[in-house]
Amino acid sequence: MLGALLGAAAGICALMVVPHFLPDPALAAYVDPWQPRAILRGAALGTTVAVVFSLPSLLSVLRVPPSRVFRSDAQPLPATRALEGGALALTVIAVAAMAAFQAGDWDVAWRFTAGVLGTALALLLAAFVVRRAVARIPRGALPGRVPLRHGLAAIARPASATQGAVMALGLGLLVVLAMSLVELSLTRQLTRELPDDAPSAFLIGIQPEQWPELEQTLREAGSERVESVPVIVARLAEVDGRTVSELAAGADRSRRWALTREQRITYVDELPASNQLLAGELWSRAGVAEISVEEEFADDLGIELGSTIGFDVQGVLLELVVTSIRRVDWESFDVNFFLIAEPEAVAEAPQARLAAVRMPAGTEQAAQDLVAASFPNVTVIRVRELLERVLALLRKLALGVRVLGSFTVISALAILAGAVAAGAARRGTEVALLKTLGMTRFDVVVCFATEYALQGAIAGLIGGIGGVVVSAVVVTQAIEVEWSFEAWRLAATFVAGILLSAGAGVLASSRALRRRPIEVLRER
Repeated sequence: MLGALLGAAAGICALMVVPHFLPDPALAAYVDPWQPRAILRGAALGTTVAVVFSLPSLLSVLRVPPSRVFRSDAQPLPATRALEGGALALTVIAVAAMAAFQAGDWDVAWRFTAGVLGTALALLLAAFVVRRAVARIPRGALPGRVPLRHGLAAIARPASATQGAVMALGLGLLVVLAMSLVELSLTRQLTRELPDDAPSAFLIGIQPEQWPELEQTLREAGSERVESVPVIVARLAEVDGRTVSELAAGADRSRRWALTREQRITYVDELPASNQLLAGELWSRAGVAEISVEEEFADDLGIELGSTIGFDVQGVLLELVVTSIRRVDWESFDVNFFLIAEPEAVAEAPQARLAAVRMPAGTEQAAQDLVAASFPNVTVIRVRELLERVLALLRKLALGVRVLGSFTVISALAILAGAVAAGAARRGTEVALLKTLGMTRFDVVVCFATEYALQGAIAGLIGGIGGVVVSAVVVTQAIEVEWSFEAWRLAATFVAGILLSAGAGVLASSRALRRRPIEVLRER
């Protein structure tokens, strides 16, 4: 609780400093350092984490008889399998409960818990394999290299804290690298997928009778590409005789958007180049009011070839038969729709128009002012400016996530330092023996630094590979964009693991390094 309250105080101080670094002074009004509910939430989570993760050690004390406490040479009794299993189960449930408390959704909480547990087990397994491999390296193959031989032997010894240190530091490095690669993939996708001839603005709310004059106005303003399509706004009424209410009752939350949103339908004689037919044919059945549906939209609604879709168009029921399903390249920035109807079926329905325009750089504002003056009902959306703002916001969010991720690395270093400090007695004896055998303090520091650097190298390698794998899965499966990779980020993670581990380990061993050998040997 004390640690959580100190952390909350540090957070308040950080929020008091943040407004001074914001590019727009107006944003400072949205930064509120004093948020009692957030402070209480953080303190509760911090305290719960401390209690839950200390339970395995606390429960193992139940098996220690009082007589063993007074024997300095006695080792603590190992916990029973039932006790270890119960403590692990309690920890997993507690992590899921805390995740649900934060996310407000048990489904998200269990997915998060499964991801954390799987990642931790993968890191532990990888550390175990590396440790076993190191134990098989012949020490005689490294003559004269005492620090390296000592470091390898320290990693492979039974009582080493290699696995715990690698898991803690590796997890922190994994989070930071994974977030960095996700941000890289998103920014590259947004900048790369915008074609050179992509529209720089979209115009909505155009009345059909306004379009000829508006098109002429845009071309006179220097627009290089002007395209327009009709748009019919409708509400989904039924699918194959089942009403929207019936469909919504049996649909999960991820699919309800297709049922409750306003549907926009266009009509064309031929499909745009960014559309590809997957099943059926376009306008192939004479005397039938046809419609073509985008594949993911069809999947969300359970629509197949031959399905009948009913739309409410300003109180009039319009029934259309699905005769084709198509794939849309949304990244083309062409004017695309989930629903494209046969022209004869909907041409007389109430409609407006939507236009895509490419304006030369520097002329957007003048063209927008001209449209606003002559056609006040038409809204101009400047795409490139919005995309630039999205990219800037994305980079800021990624920076914030990486800063928060760095706290994971700091926590891992604290765990590593704590593990070293917990073994201070053994480490002190080791220092005394090494000095007695003729090593100077500098030699001992080099040996310890090598040992921790090797641990950091293992953590950096495993965490780096894990970060690459996690980012690739998230980008390709969850976000569904092309994954981007830069080797220097993986190399930087590896080097960071070495430097951070070596620095934290040597600092945590400083007390043992300062003690005189005679003091330690007398205590033994």
